[in-house]
Amino acid sequence: MKNFLGLGIGIDLQWGMNLTSLREFARHSGGHFQYSFVSVQANSHDLLWNKESQKNVIKHLDDFFSCFPHLHDKLALHHTMLNMAGNMKDYPRELIINFTNLLIKYFGFRWVNEDLGIWYLNGKKTAYPFPPFLNQQSRELCVENIKWYQDYLRAPLLVEFPGYSEGSSFAIGEMNQIDFFVEVVNKSNCFWTLDTGHLLGSLYSEGKNLESLNLKDLPLSLCREIHLSGSAIVNGEFLDLHHGIIMPEQMQLLRLLRGKCENLWGVCYEDPKFTFDGQLLPKALPQFNELLKEINIWKQLYTTYSTIVV
Repeated sequence: MKNFLGLGIGIDLQWGMNLTSLREFARHSGGHFQYSFVSVQANSHDLLWNKESQKNVIKHLDDFFSCFPHLHDKLALHHTMLNMAGNMKDYPRELIINFTNLLIKYFGFRWVNEDLGIWYLNGKKTAYPFPPFLNQQSRELCVENIKWYQDYLRAPLLVEFPGYSEGSSFAIGEMNQIDFFVEVVNKSNCFWTLDTGHLLGSLYSEGKNLESLNLKDLPLSLCREIHLSGSAIVNGEFLDLHHGIIMPEQMQLLRLLRGKCENLWGVCYEDPKFTFDGQLLPKALPQFNELLKEINIWKQLYTTYSTIVV
């Protein structure tokens, strides 16, 4: 696998976020990471109508990437506005694609990622992206939307397995969640992101666990990225918390995937949490150290290149 970058860091860049602690974290731990992705949670797609707002988004991203100067040519955008499982009637996707392509050109983003979900309803952003409706009509809608973005994005599109978190999202429809996603990937021939927490959340929502997962059912040759973000199981329910603490089950899944994603670009630690002086939270350290050991094994398995070949 000649395109494997190594370990990435993913940050949800909140508006008004104080970058002092992030700079300190980068100073302490930035050397562990070989690439980065950033997401900006827009309150509304109306943000993009305003040229001044567009300039603010660019400055916001510039400030973030200045914290990790050694990662300047290995950047990815985690989108929050493509709305690939949503109805595109009256949705300004042309505006969104134009601004996204502007960002790709300005920052040199290597790829664009977004969860397959409903991010907007009636022009209003949802608090948490809802998974697609699990039926054939929704499946065809997802495939159509993905193909449209594939045609017009000026960087590869990665479709992320949707999140299933107790109390935040829910499954509606008769199809199996994993089967639905696999059909969408295969029919659109899209690259995709395997979020370990999202996949585990899907299993738990159906009363299953990791032992019931058959990796042969997944189109792993099209998987380009793996995400690990803080999650927990409380009273038998899966919670996608993004609190920085990786579950042992997520590490177990990562080990099961070792060597099976032959076209992978990277493994990303998403939304680490750290103190004001830039130290990773003590509760997050054990699994993070395990992650570093695992990535070293992956690097031994694959030849590492800094250039992605699509």
